[in-house]
Amino acid sequence: MKRELGIARCGLACCLCSENEFCKGCRRDGFKELSWCKDAEWCVNRKCVLERNLRGCYECHPKECFKGIYDKNIKAKAFAEFAKRYGVDTLLDRLEENEKNGIIYHRIGIIGDYDGFSNIEDLIQFIKTGEKKEIVYELARLSDINDLVRLRLDYLVEDFKEEATNELDYYDEQVRSHLKNNLGKNLIGFIARKNGTIIATAYLLIIEKIPNPTVRNGRCGEVLSVYTDPHYRGQGIAKTLLEDLIEYAREKNLTKIDLKATESGLNLYKKVGFKELKQKYTNMRLYL
Repeated sequence: MKRELGIARCGLACCLCSENEFCKGCRRDGFKELSWCKDAEWCVNRKCVLERNLRGCYECHPKECFKGIYDKNIKAKAFAEFAKRYGVDTLLDRLEENEKNGIIYHRIGIIGDYDGFSNIEDLIQFIKTGEKKEIVYELARLSDINDLVRLRLDYLVEDFKEEATNELDYYDEQVRSHLKNNLGKNLIGFIARKNGTIIATAYLLIIEKIPNPTVRNGRCGEVLSVYTDPHYRGQGIAKTLLEDLIEYAREKNLTKIDLKATESGLNLYKKVGFKELKQKYTNMRLYL
C-alpha cells in the first residue's frame, strides 16, 4: 500500500490501485509529466469537487449522489461515505490493516474483495471488519435465470399446490420467457445468495400510471414473489431484501409500493413499513 497517494476525490483508493506504480494519484493536478490519473480529464466527480472547492466527495453527500462514477459504482460511493463518517485517516488505517490480512483491492482487472457488493452499508461494514457476510444481497441478473426460475416454481408449488405442480413444465417455460423479456427493465429482482446459490428473492414491478392524487408522478410499484428457501427462513433474509427493494424504489422516485400479503407474510411486511389499506373501491376481476 502506498499510503502517501491517499484516497481519490471520488473515494477510490489510489493508495491500493494496481496502476500506482507510475501514477501519482488524482490529486497531482496539472502535473501530467508525472503520469497523474489517466481518468482525471473526464472524471465528473473530480470536476465537481474542484468547482465546489472541496477536498473530495466525502466532504459532500456521497450516499445521496449519482454523478459520474456514483451512478453505478458502489465501491467509490461506499469508500467516500466511510471517509465522511469516520475520516480519511481511519479509512486508510482500515485499508492498510485489511491488506495485511489478505484483503485484495484488485484481483483480475478491477475485481477484488471490495467489489461485488450491492449495498453500501454492507461494504462499509466490510471495510470496518474485513469480514464478508456469508449471505450476499444484490440485484438479479439474467445470468441468474436458472436459480430464479427454480425459486419461482418452488413458490408456485407452495402457494398453489397441485394446481401448479401438475403444470411445472409449462410454468418453467413461461417464467423463463417472462424474466428474459422483463428482468432489469420494469421488473427488478432482489436476491440473497449463499455460496453462489440464490436462496431468496423479492421482485419490484415498476408501473407507470396516469398521474392522480395517490400517484402524483404516475410512478409506483408492486412487490411480487417474496420467497425464501425453507432451509433459510427465520434469519431476516426476506426483511433485508424488502428493505433493499424499498430503498431502490425511493431512489427511482416511485410514489408508492403495493403488495398482496399472505397471512404468513403479514407481520414481515408491517415490520418494514407496509400498512393495511381501507379500500375505497371494490376489487373486481374478469378472467379471459
